[in-house]
Amino acid sequence: MTTLCTAAMVFCSLTGATVYSDAQAALITDRIQLAQTGTKGSGKPSAADRKIAIMTERIARNGKDASAYNSRGVAWDDKRQFQKAIADYDKAIALVPDFPDPYHNKGIALRKTGRIREAVESTSMAIRLRPKYFGSYYSRGRSYALLREYDKAVADYTKSIELNPKFLAAYVSRGNSLDSLKRYDEATADYDRAIKANPRHVNAWYNRGVVMGHKGDNDEAIASYRKVLELQPFHLNAHKALKRRGAL
Repeated sequence: MTTLCTAAMVFCSLTGATVYSDAQAALITDRIQLAQTGTKGSGKPSAADRKIAIMTERIARNGKDASAYNSRGVAWDDKRQFQKAIADYDKAIALVPDFPDPYHNKGIALRKTGRIREAVESTSMAIRLRPKYFGSYYSRGRSYALLREYDKAVADYTKSIELNPKFLAAYVSRGNSLDSLKRYDEATADYDRAIKANPRHVNAWYNRGVVMGHKGDNDEAIASYRKVLELQPFHLNAHKALKRRGAL
């Protein structure tokens, strides 16, 4: 049996002791507390609520714990309480200005609240601090796409793919921006790459149908939409697309 020795911040066992940093010990403690609480649907607090409670306790013990503010911000985001999330990310940034996570997470929350330019600025800071993280390029690309700056979106999605070639969402999102730029063959190639990696990728099939329609290839559009319904029979947009084409 292993127990947490809080005074020394070590894990003690019958075979000896392993010493952890304060951050590692806090993370492990949080996971133990989460595991010991109820599950969603059981009448007990949700995972986000439990995380908020745990992070609030950590902050009460140490008001300079930037990681706890960042983690609590993620939990607020999960509950769609974006202003509270942003406030926590700002607190984490104030405490540790070179901590990339809260900039990245704040960018997502800002995008969800429609503050797209600010989202780009926050995510750009995350990229400056951590230039090898594919997720931040993808997130900024989504913001650029919302601003209809599709060339910049394509560049960010491309960088995300370079850093993580297995991240299929970046192929689909790049395909969407290429479609908006009327670069239909390139968009099709991105959807096909995602489908090759995951033949059950509903979004890739659906967007492939859209771009095939833009290319004037009605047969391929219908085939793609039918594949969507094979995978997800109640996909409303695919039903509508097929009905418009007299194929349903």
